[in-house]
Amino acid sequence: MRNLKELEILGNVHRIIKTKKSGCVRDLAKSIGISKSCFHKYVDQIKIMGGEIVYCRISQHYYYAKDFKLIISIETNSMKQIFGGNSFFFNPRFMDSKVLNL
Repeated sequence: MRNLKELEILGNVHRIIKTKKSGCVRDLAKSIGISKSCFHKYVDQIKIMGGEIVYCRISQHYYYAKDFKLIISIETNSMKQIFGGNSFFFNPRFMDSKVLNL
């Protein structure tokens, strides 16, 4: 279930950015149980998906320059769950259904 864990971490990074949680990158990463370099990799992944992310050095927080929503869809056994907004679509048919709160 490594992919599911990665999706949960991606959702946590998205939430940190969306809520403009402040703190140095090391502390933000630690708050969700990942390293600073992993945090940057997830930020880069969100940028690849179209999220315009900015970091304010003065207030020490990430934020979206434009509205960005994250959608993760998991479909199994003809059951479809959609969570989030409209910028990311994920459809792993090999996983058990699990609700992700993003």
